[in-house]
Amino acid sequence: MIYRWFGEKIVDYSMAAATGLFNIHELKWDEAALKEAHLSKDQLFEPVSPYTSLTNMRKETAEQMGINRHTPIVLAGSDGPLANLGIGAINPGETAITIGTSGAIRQFSSEPLLDSKQEIFSYSFTKDSWITGGPTNNGGIVLKWVQDLLSTEHHLLSMDEMTQLAKTVEAGSEKLLFMPYLNGERAPFWDAKAKGSYIGLQPHHQKQHLIRASMEGVIYSIYHIGHVLERLGNHHETLFASGGFARSSLWLQMLADTFGKPVKVPESHQSSAWGAAWVALCAIQNYQLEDIKQSIPMKTEIEPDLANHQTYQELFDIYQGLYEQLKDTFHRLS
Repeated sequence: MIYRWFGEKIVDYSMAAATGLFNIHELKWDEAALKEAHLSKDQLFEPVSPYTSLTNMRKETAEQMGINRHTPIVLAGSDGPLANLGIGAINPGETAITIGTSGAIRQFSSEPLLDSKQEIFSYSFTKDSWITGGPTNNGGIVLKWVQDLLSTEHHLLSMDEMTQLAKTVEAGSEKLLFMPYLNGERAPFWDAKAKGSYIGLQPHHQKQHLIRASMEGVIYSIYHIGHVLERLGNHHETLFASGGFARSSLWLQMLADTFGKPVKVPESHQSSAWGAAWVALCAIQNYQLEDIKQSIPMKTEIEPDLANHQTYQELFDIYQGLYEQLKDTFHRLS
C-alpha cells in the first residue's frame, strides 16, 4: 500500500522482521538468511524506523480517499507491538495478552531475547525496543468449535448461554483438561500436527464441563508460553487484556486466576489501532511512547482468586506435560 500510495519502497522494522530475513540486532536485511532464501537486498524494500512519515501521496489516490495529499502517513508497525503499546504494556513486568480468533502473549524488552530452543519470537520495533512473546493458533476459534459442537438443529447455543453454563462449574472443570490444539500449534511447540484433546473425561462430565475446560485450555496455552518468557528472564506482574475475549468477564477471571496476577482491561478492544495512532503522534508531534499510559481509558481491573489459582497451578502441572506425552500419537494420527 505504501508503495502504491507514495512510490516509496520502504518497510518498518517489525514488518521486516516478520519475513524471517531481517537481522534484529543490526536492523538490516540478514545476509545469511538472504543467501539461504536465494534473494538479494535489491528485491526487498528498505527497512526504516516506525516513526517514518511520508507526504506527497499520489494525487489520484488522495482524491479517491478524500484527503489532502500532503497529509502525513506514518508507517508505525505490525499489530503485535502496536497492541502492547495501545494497551499500555510497555514496561518490564507488564504483559499484553490478546485473544481473538487466535491469541498471543507479548512483552516489550530492551534487547532481543533469543535462545537455542526457539520456543518464542523476538523481533524489533524501534532501534532500542523489541517485542518478545509467542502466538497460539487457537483462541476464540475453540469456543466457536464448542458452540457448533453443542448446538442443535433447532437451537444455536449463544455465547452468553455457554458462559452461564460454564459458570456452574468450579475452576478446574472437575479435573477435565482440554488441549486446545485444533489447528496444530505455534508457540511453544511449532507443530502443525498437534491435535485437540480432552483429557480426563468421566461419566459425570456434561456439556458445561466441556465448555469451561475448553476456555481454560486456551488460557493454559497462553500461560504455557508465559512460562517460556519467564525462563528467558521476563516476569509477569500485571496483565493487560485485549481482543474479543476481553468482553467475557468469565474468561478474564480465568486469566487472572491462572496467572495469579491482576488483569487490566481498557475501554477499547482495538488496542493495535490505538497504538498506531500514538506512534503517529510520536512521529508528528514528538510525543514519547511511554506517555500513552495517561491516554488509555481503562474499564476495569480484575483481581485473582487465590484459591482458584492454586487449583489451576495443580492442573497446569499436569497440562504442561501432555504435549510431549502425546506428540508421537499426534504424529501417527497425521
